[in-house]
Amino acid sequence: EYQAALPKYNTDFDAFIRTDVGMRWMEEQDRLRALMPMSAEEKEKFEAAAAAKAAEERKIREQIEEDKKLNLPPPPELPKTPFVFFTECLKERLKSQNGGISPSVCIDEAIPLSIWTQMSRNERSVYQRMANQARHVYKKEMEQYHQLVKAKRKRARDLADALDPVKRAVIVDGMMNQVIPVRRSKGGPEDIAWLDENRQRLVRHQLNQRIRLAAKAGVTPTEFSNRLNRHYTSTSTWSAQQQQRRQQQQAAAHKELMLAQQRELIG
Repeated sequence: EYQAALPKYNTDFDAFIRTDVGMRWMEEQDRLRALMPMSAEEKEKFEAAAAAKAAEERKIREQIEEDKKLNLPPPPELPKTPFVFFTECLKERLKSQNGGISPSVCIDEAIPLSIWTQMSRNERSVYQRMANQARHVYKKEMEQYHQLVKAKRKRARDLADALDPVKRAVIVDGMMNQVIPVRRSKGGPEDIAWLDENRQRLVRHQLNQRIRLAAKAGVTPTEFSNRLNRHYTSTSTWSAQQQQRRQQQQAAAHKELMLAQQRELIG
């Protein structure tokens, strides 16, 4: 039975082992392998391969369970083959010719296949171009889908890291290492006070708590850091604008005072 079925799948062994005969053959091979005596080295290699395969399967199952929590959209549908496009066009043409009657009533399902096998390569080229275009669109959609899945998985990992105390401490250290050189380069009174060890310890504690609360609200550390930077940027911009407006007012008042003094001298 195995010898009769195998030639049909000689170019695709994976397709063969998914058939009933292939699965029974694989079970028989496993049974025979278990009965065969193995040396210690062969047994060690076999157990290592089995453990690696089990670990890979477990990793795949865990990833599937994690993906279920991400509410991912369904992946794009597989592109249609040239024969499917031909069948659809044929059914639409027959439907229009028969007053809207369903093609399944008008023709036998085997007729499109018989017509397709008799068509020349030039006649099939129209449907082949349609299939190529559909395959091109499918590849683009799959790239976008993989990017979406990758981004959602990264976001889920970032949120999990932010809720883990050890990994959250590493995140806080990274944020502090970005701020400390900037404070040192400025060298202002507030910057020098900020570099005090007690002040940094307080800032680290506040960042740790805020990152944890933000993660519970669904905000990743990167998003929290970006919001924090925008806040301080807008605050510093507002302070600079206020200082510039104050200087303009002082200059206008000084100019008005000088004009008043000049008018008094002239009078």
